[in-house]
Amino acid sequence: MSHLRLDWQGPWSLLESSATSLFAAPVAAQRGFYVWWVPTSHGRLAYYVGETGAGFAARHRGHLESYSVGSYSIHSAQAMRDGRLEPVYSGFVYSKRLRAERLPEFQRRHHELEEELRACLECIEVYTAAAELSERVRRRVETAILDAILVSRSHLAGFEKEKWSRRPRLPEEDPIIVTCTSSLPLIQGLSQVEA
Repeated sequence: MSHLRLDWQGPWSLLESSATSLFAAPVAAQRGFYVWWVPTSHGRLAYYVGETGAGFAARHRGHLESYSVGSYSIHSAQAMRDGRLEPVYSGFVYSKRLRAERLPEFQRRHHELEEELRACLECIEVYTAAAELSERVRRRVETAILDAILVSRSHLAGFEKEKWSRRPRLPEEDPIIVTCTSSLPLIQGLSQVEA
């Protein structure tokens, strides 16, 4: 059994023009874990859980690029603030078939969607926890964080139906006890999880 301590920092903004921009933050080049939160009328709700071995800024530039080419879905900012996921455009992620179907719509509506995307990104707060770990360990811990959020019910409507790459601990792997020294918003009891 091994132990890992995570110190969460944030909130950071996904907008480069923001005073709290993740891209200019002291953690920008660090690797580790991140959670996207949306402040709503019901409190902060989780939107996305991720891990990176490339650095927080580099990984998030990748996310923004996926949004800018229509790969990711864009949700209504107003619905997000109300605690709901309501797509104004459905992306294609890695599907060549869906890309062929949806890219023409994205290109046709680009200006309108660009404005909605900016509003959507303004809703998102990013919390980060730096950790220098192997990819396998990062993915195990990412899965444990996601599971803790889902168990706590601190998520947006539909969050648990997203297509997550889940990589939990295999039976032959020793457990990792993850201790969070500073709490993420709204996750009661996420002071310690097992990955």
